[in-house]
Amino acid sequence: MRRTSYVLNSEARWEHFAIGVWSRTASGRPARAKALEQELRRLPQVSEVLPVETNIVIVRLAQDISVESFLRQLQNRGVRALGMGGQLVRFVFHLDVTDAHMEVLRRALLQV
Repeated sequence: MRRTSYVLNSEARWEHFAIGVWSRTASGRPARAKALEQELRRLPQVSEVLPVETNIVIVRLAQDISVESFLRQLQNRGVRALGMGGQLVRFVFHLDVTDAHMEVLRRALLQV
């Protein structure tokens, strides 16, 4: 019984820690996503940027742009994104994204 109690206490501590980290860092992720939204709206390869409300940015590429090629070129420049079917591409901002990462992203988008 003690072992079970210890596991529960350990999980409760982890949950408390995770919530604390999330609350301290969550506010920066939507701001970075909004900044990316503005960058993407200027790109000729992008036909639409869906409204950004969280740490996720979804764009629709122009019909003449290959999603696979776009994603491969980003990945070759150190940026990961996900194809969602059709011409949709998804970018997600995680806890550890820094200003330096944002700069890498901006440069990669300009080179694709």
